[in-house]
Amino acid sequence: MSPSMNESPEAQQERDEENGARHPRQSNGVGLNSPPTQNGGHTSLLARDATNSLAIIGDLEDTDVILILAPYVPQISGNPDDTSDPFEWLGRALESRHSRIRHRPYDNSSGITGIHRQFITQSKVIILVLADGEAAGQTPQINVEHAHVTVATAGDDKRVIIVVADSSLESWRRLDDFPTVIQAADYSPASLERTVSVIFREF
Repeated sequence: MSPSMNESPEAQQERDEENGARHPRQSNGVGLNSPPTQNGGHTSLLARDATNSLAIIGDLEDTDVILILAPYVPQISGNPDDTSDPFEWLGRALESRHSRIRHRPYDNSSGITGIHRQFITQSKVIILVLADGEAAGQTPQINVEHAHVTVATAGDDKRVIIVVADSSLESWRRLDDFPTVIQAADYSPASLERTVSVIFREF
């Protein structure tokens, strides 16, 4: 079941306890520790971790929550009949490594709202995904304000991992103020799997 944007943290926790993990523990088929490929080649990726924030992942307790904040975007395939959330793949890859994952979608226009802030304060690690699903071959226009709000709410930028899901150099430069940033080629399943491998320092 896809998460509702207006569902409270308490309601989701109760639902998770009743139903178990939302995603099956599986990889995207390329192997958890092998370099994923896309269109016959390796996915490109840049990473910066100026404050060694990724070390927190290795010290998580079983009860610690990793929160995914990801925007509503169309499938990268462009198939109008596929209305599933492309970042479900990110949740699956994370759940294959850690059991307590929360996935809260957000709208790029309204940004990080009060309900998202509740989840941020209750989570150990926040993975904020920035993506522009409307770029259509043009330079993506990510909203850096979402990152500022997330870090301010978390109160500690070492808890926030920013994933920018496009290969634009401009997007990378616009995130210079943030210590932990991973830039994926796009938000395809292979690219998201590789991103999670970097988050868990498997390379």
